[in-house]
Amino acid sequence: MDEDTIMDESSAALEYTKDKPVADQTAYASNFKAHQKGISKEEMVQAYSDWSKNGKYEADLNPTRYRGPLIASAALAECFNEADRSSQYILDVAAGSGRLGEELAKYGFTKIDALDPSDGMLIEAEKKNVYQNFICEYFDNDTNIPDDSYDVIIISGGMGEGHIPGNSIKKMRKIVKKGGLVVIVMRKEYLSYVEDYKNLLPMMQKMEEDKEWETVSQKIVQHYSFNKQGMVFIFRVLQ
Repeated sequence: MDEDTIMDESSAALEYTKDKPVADQTAYASNFKAHQKGISKEEMVQAYSDWSKNGKYEADLNPTRYRGPLIASAALAECFNEADRSSQYILDVAAGSGRLGEELAKYGFTKIDALDPSDGMLIEAEKKNVYQNFICEYFDNDTNIPDDSYDVIIISGGMGEGHIPGNSIKKMRKIVKKGGLVVIVMRKEYLSYVEDYKNLLPMMQKMEEDKEWETVSQKIVQHYSFNKQGMVFIFRVLQ
C-alpha cells in the first residue's frame, strides 16, 4: 500500500471525527490505518508494531474509546461460576497489548495464553503479568495449534480488514475442546462492509446446522469502539 493511499485513508478517518477533540481524531486515524481496505497481513502487523511503541496504542484505545476488553471479559465471566473460572484454559486471539487478559484476570481467569502476530504488541502484553504463554503468529486456518487445546478462544478487536479471516472460525472450533466456548467480539459494521465478513453470519449458521457448535448468545452492544455498535457472539463447541 503506497503512502498516498495511507494519507487518503487517514484523511477519511479525520473527516469522520472532525468535530471531536484532536486526541480523538488522531486515535481514530491510527486505528483506521491498521484497518485500511486492501491492507496486507504484513502491513497490518507493522501498523500494530509501530502503534505499540511508547504506550501509544493503549493511550489511543483507552476504555473511553474502545470498550472491547471490558465487554468481552464480562461476557465470558457470565458463562462460568466464579469457582470454575481459574480452571479454564483460554486462548486470547489477537491479544494485542494484553488489555483483555488483564480484564479476564480481574474475573478470576488465570490460565490464559496470548496469540498475536505483532511481537511489539506481545512485548507490551507480557508486561501485564497475566499470560502463561505467548504465541507470535497470525491466526488463520493454518495456525499451528493442535486441535482440542483450549476450553475457550476469545477474540476482542481481532476481526477487521486484513485481520482474522472469516473462514478461520472453522479452526477456532477445532482448537476448542468439545463443550468449550468460542467468543468473538467485533465491530458490528464490519459484517456489512468488510468483504471477507459479508458471509460470516451464514457460515456461523451453517456450522450450527451441521452441529459443529451451538449459539449460547448473540447480541448487539452499544459504545463498543469509538461509539460504534459491537457484536458479541458466544458459541459452544459440540464436536
